[in-house]
Amino acid sequence: MPSGSMTAEDRLGRGESGRLARLRRDQGRRRRRRALVALAALALVALLVVGSLLEIPYLDIVRSLAGRLLGEPGKVTSQARYDFLRYPRAGGEIEGDVDVLFALRHGDEVLAILLFTCNPQESRKEFLLLPEGIHAYDAEGAELPLRRTLSGKEGRDLLRAAAGSMSGATVEYLVVYDLEGCLAIMDSLVLPPVRLGEDLEVVDPRDGRRRISAGQAVRDSDRVLSYLLAGDAADPLAAREERLRSFLGGLLSSLESVGREALEELFATHPPALFYPDPAGGELPAYLASMVEAACDPSAGEPAVRATPPVEVLNGCGVPQLGAKVAEALARRGIRVSGSAGNAKVTVDGMEFNDFTHEKSLIRYGREERHFSAYAQYLGVLLNVTEVVYDPGVGSRVVLVAGRDAAAGKFGT
Repeated sequence: MPSGSMTAEDRLGRGESGRLARLRRDQGRRRRRRALVALAALALVALLVVGSLLEIPYLDIVRSLAGRLLGEPGKVTSQARYDFLRYPRAGGEIEGDVDVLFALRHGDEVLAILLFTCNPQESRKEFLLLPEGIHAYDAEGAELPLRRTLSGKEGRDLLRAAAGSMSGATVEYLVVYDLEGCLAIMDSLVLPPVRLGEDLEVVDPRDGRRRISAGQAVRDSDRVLSYLLAGDAADPLAAREERLRSFLGGLLSSLESVGREALEELFATHPPALFYPDPAGGELPAYLASMVEAACDPSAGEPAVRATPPVEVLNGCGVPQLGAKVAEALARRGIRVSGSAGNAKVTVDGMEFNDFTHEKSLIRYGREERHFSAYAQYLGVLLNVTEVVYDPGVGSRVVLVAGRDAAAGKFGT
């Protein structure tokens, strides 16, 4: 047969091969289309998640609408018990813990930081005092105290992130009041009196000391606020916790007696220096008034008042005076220290011995509450201590066991 000729069988084979090739190409195109669709869907989901977490209005609106169309529970704006349980602008309801970070500022310096956590579903609310002197890392990795964060360009985000990491909170809202604005609001209230059993000189952040005489019923806003800030105390955070706990009930009663409409007028007249994320239009006074309502509402539970715990330093390697040196280094970074004279211990056959076997420093914490464990982890990051462990044996404490790495200068000793 001539080489250029082709049988019917050959032509049939070539036709079959062509059809198989076209089929493979079609299948490949379909697979690519499916992959592109799947990739687009993943990108959409990622955008919606980012919009929800970062409060990007348009993205969060899409998420909210999608939730309603799909019938997700707890997403209908009208069901929110308080205004601030709705995401500003987007409208979806916040579920679980809602965390509001309050900061009091004078000039460029933060005087006090307070985290208000409300969970209406669990009838639980808490006020957590945070140390404004403790250090954080900015976007460039530089260390600075929290009290200086709002003086920088990215201070708002840094303050929220550091407070959230320290407390385990999400921090949905940041409310910053200047000192004068806070005093103006206090002047509009009938404050509960502060009565002391002995004379006390409190520190006014503006102009020095003010006297509170024993037995005197003090109601003027500048002395009451100075008393609550506790600049006169050796451990201001511990004193703030004690003073706020005794003062809070009367303060909430005073706020509750004002009424919702008057509260909104008060906050419209004296708005905060910063509120994030910013609600639409004129909703800001309603958001602030609803936060006060939640704090005052007895059906939402009795408010607890706490502060981040101090750190106890223990000598874990036997180097003389190491605990005191480490405690001083921690204090320079704004960390509250409760003691430094003890040694790490180990119990053998019921007997307690000094434990000087620690090569590396470690942190132990004795309570599993959210803010307690988060604070211990925050200290681990700040101090570059990799071992942070829960140990119920240390009770309501956070303990730093200083190892040989501390003796070699790990904490700047």
